[in-house]
Amino acid sequence: MENLIGVDSRVEEVNKLLLGVAVDDVGFIGIWGMGGIGKTTIAKLLFDRISNQFNFSSFVSDVRSNAETSGLVQLQKILISRMKGREIDVCDVVEGATKIMRFVRDKKVLLVLDDVNHSDHLHYLARREDWFGYGSKFIIQLEMLTC
Repeated sequence: MENLIGVDSRVEEVNKLLLGVAVDDVGFIGIWGMGGIGKTTIAKLLFDRISNQFNFSSFVSDVRSNAETSGLVQLQKILISRMKGREIDVCDVVEGATKIMRFVRDKKVLLVLDDVNHSDHLHYLARREDWFGYGSKFIIQLEMLTC
């Protein structure tokens, strides 16, 4: 992803928004727009640039299509397994949400959710800011969010 014209300035704009959130506050940033304009590219470049500043970081790609084909429980399993560094079983979305919250509640986390299009995705993967430790940041790339 080198030599992409105009991308660095966009990445810097999003980074400034993240930096504008107080250091100890949990911050959610949304990158919204029509398909094909570079939202995922911006999110990936920013993730690569700042992920080493966090206790845990994860880029969850293609949330929409993965949720449609495999379900939210599978997405939760993937995220929790990355967090724990080993395979974790999850029975349902409520249990998965609880496991996510327990793991991250006192950690500084960077979480990128790519291609979110439904509020359930956020509800069961990153429900509320009080789930996460101080200084956690979230980048949510979305097109059109439905309830």
